[in-house]
Amino acid sequence: MCNIYLAHNPNFNWGSTLVAFHKLTAFREAAIADFVTRLNKGALDEVIFQEKNAGAYYDKFMFNTNVLSQTDEMVINDEERTLKIVLEGRVPIYAVSFLYGTGNGGSAADTRGTTGGTIKFGY
Repeated sequence: MCNIYLAHNPNFNWGSTLVAFHKLTAFREAAIADFVTRLNKGALDEVIFQEKNAGAYYDKFMFNTNVLSQTDEMVINDEERTLKIVLEGRVPIYAVSFLYGTGNGGSAADTRGTTGGTIKFGY
């Protein structure tokens, strides 16, 4: 089972000039190979999350290299094997850009991102 959460940090001051991110992925009944893979994981390259909307439209969130950091929490015992992966980071507001229209997830006539779009962080 995999649960994915995208949420802001509740302790974050939204009046500041930073944007904060927090993504949690938890795998229950994870295989030992999953734990070994996570332990051998190096620095994060570019991270992209894409969610499909109606038709060919989508929302995409792109994080540049080293924008997000990762931590892993592992539980291995007789009752459970859980691997929790947390990706989080902060980006100055001037390093956030919004892209709309065809090629960026939305329709050609969409100039506000209502049908889809791309948000880039740290580029």
